[in-house]
Amino acid sequence: MKEHQILALALAMVLMGWFAPVQADPAPASAVSCHFSGRAYQTFGADGQGAGEVAGYFTDIDGISDPLFNGPPSEKTAFFTFRSNQFALTPLAENGSIALYRVSPGTFNIYFNPHPNGDWSNPDTFSGDSSFPGNPIAHFMRHESLFYRTEALGRHDVTEYLVSSKPFILNGHKYDFKAIAPIAVALNETVSNTPASGVTGLPIVLPLAGNCLAVASEGEEQR
Repeated sequence: MKEHQILALALAMVLMGWFAPVQADPAPASAVSCHFSGRAYQTFGADGQGAGEVAGYFTDIDGISDPLFNGPPSEKTAFFTFRSNQFALTPLAENGSIALYRVSPGTFNIYFNPHPNGDWSNPDTFSGDSSFPGNPIAHFMRHESLFYRTEALGRHDVTEYLVSSKPFILNGHKYDFKAIAPIAVALNETVSNTPASGVTGLPIVLPLAGNCLAVASEGEEQR
């Protein structure tokens, strides 16, 4: 009888662990906390003033232990995507061979797509799907920043501050970006100057890739 009680208790503990929420630990300050692939969609007028937005997907996110893709990794199978609002690009005086553009402040959202079907030719596919249209799981804001490029590559580094988030379920595990990135993330983007096919209204499309760095809160110890 005692053996049966021990076995039942052990089984109950296993089941409780199986369905327990995953508590994601924040990445250590200044540690790489994610990698991503995306595209910058841009247009420029005759006066040199421009507008643009970025969209793409995450290849890994520190704090999420479950697979991030519904099949072979690509933009079409990524559960986690991102998209910025449309921002202004203001040209500055060139510094030798380096072209400079001021990027206006704005917002940045992360989406969880249970039925992913990202398509580079349609940025809308990275901001939700038919089940969760326009429903971000994390909303960030950013200050003004600088985009600069040479003949070979462009570069954009910007800090995104978490404004709000909502929990989501992946493979029975519960996650929330306020546990993964409670303060902010710094995005480091490398941009190709070899364009891909344009889209309606944004004819210049530049592939990009990069990583995120965890941002420490005030007084947080470096680990």
